[in-house]
Amino acid sequence: MRDQNSINKYLKALPIFAVMILSACGSGKIQPEIEITRESGEIPFHVYVSSSGTTFNDVEFPYDQLKYSWDFGDTNSESSFVHPVTLDTVEANTDQSGPEASFVYRNPGTYTITLTAEYSDGADTFVNEITKTVTVSDWSGETRYLDPDSGNDSNQGTTTDDAWLTWSAMGTWLSGGDYRKGLIKRGAVVSVVEMFYLENSHVRLGAYGEGAKPILIADAKIGSFIRLATNATIEDHVYSDLHLDGNGGNASSLIYSRIFEPGAEMRAIAFLDMTFVNDDSAENITSNMITIQNPPDGFIDDVLVWNSTFIRNHSTKNGIYAEIQGHFAVVGSTFSGGDGNNIKDHPIYPATVNHAHFRWIDFQDTYSSNFSINNASKGGVTLYYTLVDGCNITGGQNGLDFTKHNDSTTGWFSDVIVQNNAIHDLGNPTQGYGIIGGSLERFTIRGNHFYGIPLTDILIEKDGDHDVSLQMYDNVIWKGADPAESLAMLDFRNIFDLTMTNNVFVNEGVSGGSTNIGSFEIPETINWNIDDNQYWMPGILTPFKVQGVGSYSFSEWQGLGYDVSGSNSDPGFVDPENGLKPLP
Repeated sequence: MRDQNSINKYLKALPIFAVMILSACGSGKIQPEIEITRESGEIPFHVYVSSSGTTFNDVEFPYDQLKYSWDFGDTNSESSFVHPVTLDTVEANTDQSGPEASFVYRNPGTYTITLTAEYSDGADTFVNEITKTVTVSDWSGETRYLDPDSGNDSNQGTTTDDAWLTWSAMGTWLSGGDYRKGLIKRGAVVSVVEMFYLENSHVRLGAYGEGAKPILIADAKIGSFIRLATNATIEDHVYSDLHLDGNGGNASSLIYSRIFEPGAEMRAIAFLDMTFVNDDSAENITSNMITIQNPPDGFIDDVLVWNSTFIRNHSTKNGIYAEIQGHFAVVGSTFSGGDGNNIKDHPIYPATVNHAHFRWIDFQDTYSSNFSINNASKGGVTLYYTLVDGCNITGGQNGLDFTKHNDSTTGWFSDVIVQNNAIHDLGNPTQGYGIIGGSLERFTIRGNHFYGIPLTDILIEKDGDHDVSLQMYDNVIWKGADPAESLAMLDFRNIFDLTMTNNVFVNEGVSGGSTNIGSFEIPETINWNIDDNQYWMPGILTPFKVQGVGSYSFSEWQGLGYDVSGSNSDPGFVDPENGLKPLP
């Protein structure tokens, strides 16, 4: 177990405000806590909230053992999404569940955020809630306008009828001080031949008028459209409603940010309702669509990507590379590309992030040779608090990765929750793992649907001297007979603490490694609870394999003390190849 004093010290160092319940709760009652990145600001205003400080005397790990729901108090919210797994309409104001959440306020006002925490032990249910008030103000800074069709750089730029003409005019002004907002005419195409270099704070860049997002197209070789750089501190940047086109790799990156001096800080950066495109048919793009780089002594915190589209096409680098020490969230966004060409790197690559939140992301069909989300810890540290919720993970080579890759990305992950996702149709071009975890301390996998994964659905192994605690429940995992020569559905290696309950496993494989429901390397000392799972593996006689010992039928598996109350019966799947779950 980690040193709680060191974690408390870390949390106190973050720019957050902890709000605890005012009335004292008795023994065994939930004591919820909201941690929030900011309490006030100007529109558009985003917050990242976490319940990681919640306590409950009756459970050891309230972060993943309690149910959490959020209400952000915005009755006029403009934040509806189509859930990429269920295809239902969901509302960010009231439909976010789990211990991490994010939200964007578009209108001024005073809002009350409510966190509800619940726990049931089968006999009793405990519920408690806490609120936090945030104040959102109207924009107080200056505003200038850009119209690339009828503007004039000799204008003042202060009204739509007196707009500037060129990107250069807007950039010169926007970088000249704090509290500056630039708006670009919708439906227009803006030629970009130079990069905005911004070191100031409280910046907005967006669109005005009616019609489609303005398209900013790189008509010259530039490093990026926007470069955020600081030797001190910059904060509160919002980029919204823009279409950035790298134009065949003319812009090697679209957004680039970096801290250059130790002790410098970058906070509260948001990308809202954006479109990012970079199509380099020669595959020469050498940077990411969004690049966020943070040296060890700097501090980047509270970066949000919200309702944005990434069309990667032939690009070979990451969609988002996020090297952040604080909070990072991607909500309601879409990643696609490949166009028959291999994309080398990941849609999302977070590194060194404490408090990561990925919700309602649609990873569409791509021809990719890596993971949809590839996480990295550096310097041998443990990163805490990651939530992946309601994502459609498909079309690439692999799903989610929490493991070390080389000597520069060595560390661990704890308090990770993967819930309510669909993970399927992987393996293009050559592989196909659903979840890989090789650098884990505590990991929860719940309520997910895995189907048609060519290789192993979940591979978890101990790394170094850090014991693994894995909770896996309420998942549905289906593996068809094609391809038969695949790998075991589960591959667990030297896991000390394992709870695996109420999962449904259907394996239609008839030859090769696919005939294994699970392949287990069992350490000498274990704390395992495997029970109440349902299996269906017609024609497979020995679906359970213990490395170095032997293979077992279902009844023999029960004889070892596992799934004593489990069943070997057909759950009645409905069209499993298309992800439809068993009948209720």
